[in-house]
Amino acid sequence: MSTKCFISMLLLALFSSSCMTPKYLPSSENLDVNTHGSYIIINKPNNYSNFFKGRKSISGELISIENDSIFVLSNYSHNCELILKKDVRDFELLYAKPKNYGLVAPIFVLSTISHGFFLAITAPINIMSFIIVSKFEKKEFTYDNSNISYDRLKMFARYPQGIPANVNIADIK
Repeated sequence: MSTKCFISMLLLALFSSSCMTPKYLPSSENLDVNTHGSYIIINKPNNYSNFFKGRKSISGELISIENDSIFVLSNYSHNCELILKKDVRDFELLYAKPKNYGLVAPIFVLSTISHGFFLAITAPINIMSFIIVSKFEKKEFTYDNSNISYDRLKMFARYPQGIPANVNIADIK
């Protein structure tokens, strides 16, 4: 019985520790009333030196997209950083919080205990099913450079028409 309890607790811990999304992202029901930009991850080209001050990527809130540059409120530095479009290899944009199945998953997997001998077959199938559903759920609210242009990407910025003249970029937090 202690082995089953240990495995159950291990599965509970595994499914409860899913990836966190930024708090400023709206739920799918509140997309039209969000006052912040969407979460973006921008990756550097493979052979580009000193890009993003030594980092391989930059992530944070999409503030604005200008003619040849992108402004991102960095999660790393907590300041707005300017990235030239020509220096971007690819990007991924998350515009809403995916549904969190973290609490449902352990119950779903633990329910297989009642399967008795067939637990060895049904538990892995349930775990794999849950992982697949969770991965597709996150992708439902995601765009990347293969399916959205910079012109359409502007719609997900805090300032889609550009940073207003009366706003100081250093004051954006």
